[in-house]
Amino acid sequence: MHRPPLMPHPLLNNMDCTACHNPRSTVPIPANHALYTGAECLRCHEAALPSTPGPTPTPQPMAHPIEGRETCSLCHAADRLELPADHRADTDEKCTECHTGS
Repeated sequence: MHRPPLMPHPLLNNMDCTACHNPRSTVPIPANHALYTGAECLRCHEAALPSTPGPTPTPQPMAHPIEGRETCSLCHAADRLELPADHRADTDEKCTECHTGS
């Protein structure tokens, strides 16, 4: 019997999977899952790591417009406006998957 893949990250309380896994993300949901809600994901997929207590983190809005500043790493680098440790490996394109303009 084929088992659905495990989630390679902890499941946060009140997590809506589609907030991160959507057609614009780097890890989109498969096309045949497009009509599923976040709650339906958990019917088949299990977390590979233990759950994290507390509310799902809410990404902070950008403090500036994105237009003309699409290369986030020009300013958000080790020497200026440093990123949180868990964001340092992300690409510039990944920023706008969660963060929206002001």
